[in-house]
Amino acid sequence: MQQQRAANHSAPEQLATNTRASTHTQPAVGNQEFQRRMRSNQNAATARNIPADMFENTGLREEVFSKALHAFEQAFTEGRAQSAVVTIIDYELHSSEKRFWVIDLESQALLHHTYTTHGQGSDRNHDGEMDSVSNRPGSNQSNVGLMQTDETYTGRHGTSLKLDGLEAGFNDNAKDRHIVIHSATYADDKYVRRHGKTGRSHGCPALDPDVAGEIIDTIKGGKLVFAYYPDPQWLERSQYLEH
Repeated sequence: MQQQRAANHSAPEQLATNTRASTHTQPAVGNQEFQRRMRSNQNAATARNIPADMFENTGLREEVFSKALHAFEQAFTEGRAQSAVVTIIDYELHSSEKRFWVIDLESQALLHHTYTTHGQGSDRNHDGEMDSVSNRPGSNQSNVGLMQTDETYTGRHGTSLKLDGLEAGFNDNAKDRHIVIHSATYADDKYVRRHGKTGRSHGCPALDPDVAGEIIDTIKGGKLVFAYYPDPQWLERSQYLEH
């Protein structure tokens, strides 16, 4: 009788243990999704509440940062990215100016600020100023709008970072066009001082080799990149801008 009672006692106990284990493990995926959504919502709120003039003393214009913040907020709300580290490129500025910013929105810290190039097709007379953007393969022009970093690879420019365009008709051909972030000696301080501008790429935002590796390592893996240029069609039709 004692053995029977022990068996009857242990079976429900084992069942209870199994039940507790299963109820403990089942929500793991759900918890991860919940945490992901919470993080996205927090980042969206952060982007919404940052003053647009916060980095104006570095040359990041209020009107450009305002548009970037709205785009970031929208992308975070859509769950596009998890990291609050973002990149802004202001292609309207002359290439002799540092127009590439990496910012941690959460800590409100400027992580990197440097020169970057634009495409040959966007500056045919090579005066250092862009006059057009394009999403067309073979155009050698820079593109505009919100993008997202992808994986790195090693090419003829060393470590390079692929970009995914998030805006149909404006930059969604970025990956097919091989628009990537890479290093180039024609984007370093010496080149700019000597020529009064950077060199031109085939549409890529190339960086000074002294900082390119560190920047790529900082922004790789699905972080947001906002490239600004006052293209009328993009300003009117972009899903990530406030209209």
